[in-house]
Amino acid sequence: MKRGFVDTILLGFVLLASVIALIGTLSDEIIVHNKMNDIKNLTTNTALAAAKHYIINEDTTEAETVANNILSQSKVGTEIVGSIVYNWQLVTQPYHVDVSLNNYTQDTFWYRFLQKDSFTIPEIESRAEISVPDPIKDTSDILAPLAINQCNRNDLVSENTIDFTFTVSDDYTDTAMNEFYAVDPECTFPAGNSNFAHFKNLFNQSQVDYVSFDMENTSGSCLVQTSFQNPRSVDPMQLYNNLRTFDLPYEMDILMFDCGTTADTLIVSGILNIKMSNVYDLVDGPVVSGENTKLLTIEATIGGVSEIVLKY
Repeated sequence: MKRGFVDTILLGFVLLASVIALIGTLSDEIIVHNKMNDIKNLTTNTALAAAKHYIINEDTTEAETVANNILSQSKVGTEIVGSIVYNWQLVTQPYHVDVSLNNYTQDTFWYRFLQKDSFTIPEIESRAEISVPDPIKDTSDILAPLAINQCNRNDLVSENTIDFTFTVSDDYTDTAMNEFYAVDPECTFPAGNSNFAHFKNLFNQSQVDYVSFDMENTSGSCLVQTSFQNPRSVDPMQLYNNLRTFDLPYEMDILMFDCGTTADTLIVSGILNIKMSNVYDLVDGPVVSGENTKLLTIEATIGGVSEIVLKY
């Protein structure tokens, strides 16, 4: 009788210990699971931070430093920051950065009574893709009556910033890389004295009067002529008076001329997306062919802003 009572008590202790062990180990497993989720969130945020900063300055070392500083602002981030690995792929599109943590160990409490002091968390990785839009296209609904040369150049890439100086049609050459021109996309502007007046009025009330343009369906383009006695000073001044009122940056598409283009025969090679980011003050230029000149220069950033896409 007494022995049966003792056995019952012992069985109760065993069952109680088993229940405590089960609840305890489940608690350890929940802690590990939550830690994995926390780390995944941190690698995700770190990848996004690194990618965003890279877009700003295109420096991977500085991007990692900024991301690590953000990571270190949390308790778990402080624990893992020294073990975070960055892997950049910036050779082919889409660019991306992988942020990973390998073989992180989480100490246990209850599992220690079962001779297991820690769990090893498998690799956790997050990827942020940097999507850089192609600034060159075949169609546009926001075409401005401007053009630049594309002949033998490789700097018309997204987010590159270039200064362009306005040049009249008489001075056109296909080797000029830092000039921009007034263009009639489909040769429909009024002729004679109204030609340049119509052009400049398309830049009115701080906006461009856009047109749609398709490389497949165009009758040809023309440079805008002028009838002023001194177009090298009057034309830039009139266009400047309109452009300086724009709220910048201002997005527009412009035409590109190919090699072999002349002032009389334009070879349009494509459409370029830009953001006009600055209109510099008008300044006096050199005397050309006995005429005074004015220099109108704009700053243009090529293409749209890069986008960041979280992949995993």
